[in-house]
Amino acid sequence: MGFERFDIQLDSSVAVFFPGQIVSGKVRIWNATSEKSFKGLFLECSGLAKVFFFVGRGKRRRKRESNEQYFSFRSCLTETLESFDVPIGQNEYPFWFTLPANIPSSYESNEGNVRYTVCAVLERSWKTDLKFKTAFTVNTIVDLNLNPEAQVVGKVSKRKTNNGFFCSSGPLSSNIWVEKTGYVPGEDILFCADVDNQTGNKFKASRIQLVETATYRTKLSTKVSERVLHELTHKSFREVDIWDHVVIPVPPVAPSGLPFCTIIDVSYKLKFGLCRVGYSNSSLTLELNLIIGNVPLRRNLATLEGTVQPSAPLMPSPLDQSAPPHEDLPPPNYEQAMLQGTFQGDQDPGDYNDGAPIDYNPRYATYKRQ
Repeated sequence: MGFERFDIQLDSSVAVFFPGQIVSGKVRIWNATSEKSFKGLFLECSGLAKVFFFVGRGKRRRKRESNEQYFSFRSCLTETLESFDVPIGQNEYPFWFTLPANIPSSYESNEGNVRYTVCAVLERSWKTDLKFKTAFTVNTIVDLNLNPEAQVVGKVSKRKTNNGFFCSSGPLSSNIWVEKTGYVPGEDILFCADVDNQTGNKFKASRIQLVETATYRTKLSTKVSERVLHELTHKSFREVDIWDHVVIPVPPVAPSGLPFCTIIDVSYKLKFGLCRVGYSNSSLTLELNLIIGNVPLRRNLATLEGTVQPSAPLMPSPLDQSAPPHEDLPPPNYEQAMLQGTFQGDQDPGDYNDGAPIDYNPRYATYKRQ
């Protein structure tokens, strides 16, 4: 490359921002040898959602794709558009821009993503341009206090009577419930369940899963995928099985619905299943929908504590005047999501960062139960 370093340093150490905030930083060029001339130094900023998956099999296998652009612009970081020189030593070129207000949270999965990136481009005459790209995270505010459903007790019941599947006439019934349906990352779900098994059959396990369901949309197809975020299992039982306030932690995840994104939708649920001895599939399954946000319910603030991180953003004031202010919220931590993204395809890093791979994990506002 000819430089000791050519990169981008954001002013936020955690690289997390909220819609409407200012993203600032600097392009750093450390030139150790001699002064070098270039056509220009530019900054390219982008907010883009992508969906990509395959349908069909064999010769009928087809790729489905969809894009949604939230912003894209290019600006010059030097005083002239004709040429500029990079002197010997450490050189810094500051930049800043304001994020639009109505943009979705960052998101990563195998079938789609929402990514926000900044790329520094050094244009050279008669040579390949030098490029350095980095990603940052956007956290769109989802206030649980504005959703009445988030505050109610969640409960689901199911009863299954003999229909030829079980060898005896006794029913199988189960109830599952949680204290509320709205949570923020870092909170604990206190899960309760009871199972009354009068079938005479032994069950090899009961299992609770916290599941993320993502729906990906293109003009021609829609795909729904699930991934398990957390799982717990009880061993075999014959008549009764009890789950008493079992702790299920909510990991760092994007908020429910992925607001302002029309090609990706995200939802969460608890999935409770009973598996009979000799069968691989669940004999009885109960599902309870959850709402994940990033502003906790006011009634639960006393149970949460925050962690102050250097240069980490505090929750900004709500745009909705009817919403309660955020000043009394404990400062959130910003923890990395479970699934890491890698720039591939159109986002391939081949001509970026001197060929080094670009891996990225979004970070989400996360609280901790005291």
